[in-house]
Amino acid sequence: MLFGNTLQLVVGFLFVTSIYANSDTERNAKFKANMNRPWIVKDILGHPICPGSHQNEEVYKKDLSDKLHDIKLLSNVGKNSEGVYTFPPGVDYEINGKKVPGDSLVVKLLDMTSEYDSCEAEILHRIGSLRDHGKLEKEANFGSDAEDSPSSSPPSDKKSKHGSASDSGSDSGSDLSVEMLDYGVLVMNKVKGNPLSQYEWWEQISKPQKKELVEKTLVDIENKVYDFLKSQHLLYADLNLDNILVEIETDVHGIHSFKEAHLVDFGFPGIFSVRRIPEPEEFDSWFYKQFNYYSYDICNAQGWSEFPRPRTFAQQLLAESSGAGKRPSDPGDAGTGGTEQAKKQRQRRRKLRMILEDYSFGTPYANTSE
Repeated sequence: MLFGNTLQLVVGFLFVTSIYANSDTERNAKFKANMNRPWIVKDILGHPICPGSHQNEEVYKKDLSDKLHDIKLLSNVGKNSEGVYTFPPGVDYEINGKKVPGDSLVVKLLDMTSEYDSCEAEILHRIGSLRDHGKLEKEANFGSDAEDSPSSSPPSDKKSKHGSASDSGSDSGSDLSVEMLDYGVLVMNKVKGNPLSQYEWWEQISKPQKKELVEKTLVDIENKVYDFLKSQHLLYADLNLDNILVEIETDVHGIHSFKEAHLVDFGFPGIFSVRRIPEPEEFDSWFYKQFNYYSYDICNAQGWSEFPRPRTFAQQLLAESSGAGKRPSDPGDAGTGGTEQAKKQRQRRRKLRMILEDYSFGTPYANTSE
């Protein structure tokens, strides 16, 4: 009997594991299909092509070690960085001979294991958020209980200078290993807000309230990602809620309302070049599929289905530009006859094209075949 129960448990475990594996495979396939749009540029291996790559040595050349010895860890979220840091209260940072309040800045450390790490400096410079860049050379001790800073467990494949206690003439007999690690440094303007999940009240509000805040965040962020796409001809693809800082207004009754959302983390591998600017309908479809991929765990934990489009992006642009404030398919258009309704729809499409033509859609990849 015991054998039978054990067998049932094993079979059940394998069945559940198979379901999750198939689910992950399906999600990954959808993600790859979504990023395989003809207007997104990738190299022959499918990697993103971003400006400023393969320039780590030049970009992260200036030694900023003396200016960064007081920085404190703010967040270590991020696959390709060593964390985001802040300055202690009252500490200023000198930029071009002028003192800038440290509380208006953040510092990101890059491990420089990727030749794409220099892309982020180029992009932050383009959008006016980069204040300084260089390198931080830090001694890290291994084999001791000493706490390493800025990282207690630096990547093993980093560029480094090696030494040991015996090399330095120590007679302690220890096997202490010393490495001088070079980190890339980005000093950036601090962005207002926090990820929604980091607000203290987030776990206390209801699921409908959470979903409403996320939906309002997405509407705002979709506009900003599209504006970034039009102005820089670069696609921000890392649509993870941890990369979206949200400003919240709280009234006297403790009701939390959405104010504004901001993107952070413009580094590899979340930035792609584009061959052309997609039409709003194309972009709308891509945006929500991309977000649903990255937010799968959050939605699953909250018991939500995938986020639908609250309002299609093209319709939103048209409504705002015409002042009508309604969707082209609103019931107010009904009852005018099939021919008249089709005429109005054509007029609206022409208006939308006129709106889009006001923007500069030129791109250095215009001659690249799709």
